[in-house]
Amino acid sequence: MDSKEYIKKVKDLITPYLSEVNLDYTKLAKVAQGITPLELREIVEFTPSNEKRKVLKTEAALNLESNPIDYDWRYDSNTVNKIANLIKKRHSRIGCFGVPTIFKELANDTDIILFDINPFLKIEFPHHAEKVIQVDLNNNLVEGYEFDSIIMDPPWYNNYYSCWFKQAINNLKQGGTIYTSKYPPLVRPSAQDDWQCFIHEFGSFLSSENKELTLLYETPTFERETLESMGLYNIGNWRQAELVSFKLKEKKQQNLDSRYKDEWKRYRFGNNIVSIKLANDNSEELEVKSPYEDGSYTLKSVSQRHIARNQVNFITSRNKSLIIKGTGKVDLFLQKLSLNNNINTIIDNNYSQKDIQALKIIYSLIGI
Repeated sequence: MDSKEYIKKVKDLITPYLSEVNLDYTKLAKVAQGITPLELREIVEFTPSNEKRKVLKTEAALNLESNPIDYDWRYDSNTVNKIANLIKKRHSRIGCFGVPTIFKELANDTDIILFDINPFLKIEFPHHAEKVIQVDLNNNLVEGYEFDSIIMDPPWYNNYYSCWFKQAINNLKQGGTIYTSKYPPLVRPSAQDDWQCFIHEFGSFLSSENKELTLLYETPTFERETLESMGLYNIGNWRQAELVSFKLKEKKQQNLDSRYKDEWKRYRFGNNIVSIKLANDNSEELEVKSPYEDGSYTLKSVSQRHIARNQVNFITSRNKSLIIKGTGKVDLFLQKLSLNNNINTIIDNNYSQKDIQALKIIYSLIGI
């Protein structure tokens, strides 16, 4: 749909709620079918009932913070319990594609394997490390498994859905079940058309979709940082989708398109994840700058469509970002810093004053 029709649909959905007492952006976003609170504010502005800033606690199902590079939104605890109970009753051998909270809930008493790009999950699950496979599902073919069911939550773009469903078809037994998130119809203007294109691509392999339950996601730290930097406080868990299932009708070997190769290298500092995109940048000069003219380092959107999001090559799990020239030099610094968090013991005479100034900015954004 075009932008005018999109805005009209959003307004039609939210208008009946605008006269409610105690209305806030969290409640409004829940009924807006996928549009973010920031985008919602551009369409309709009102005074939330909870203007006073307060600290919102997350349930922290995992110690690791969610990584914006990996589109890492996690289900809230109630949703995790519902999914776990649903799948455990129906299936005995389960594959998890990018849903570590489901894996955590089921790992103790279920035949289950987790496939995830996050390199730190083996450490997160020390008693089940042999069940955790680090893999880029968008680029590296997974083979040799035959699961009864696979549950997945791909990033909400069709190129990712296509890759993950091909992986599922290759590793699911005939007649097995795929459970996946179905992104909401107004998450972007093209969302409904996108979903129909996805269904058309895999329609010959799968049964018609069956709605299982509603998914509610936690608002991760990186999204809270962005919302608060833009003046939206107290945003709770608003993001919703549907869990739908498909039966595998026809099992046929699928191949991946390697265009989506992951180019990010990840480091862990406490629970904070730092990602840097190297891209063969071995420049001797080290320069760092904000992605915005106003000098702010926090990304102003969590969407892949955001221009600055595609320009930066350094992002933390607090959504702090930079455009860096000389990423090879920064990568070496991060390697040393991951072994010794004291910046003063790392910076020596090998660094120019300009380099030191840049590295101190990076260090401050990591927040050690």
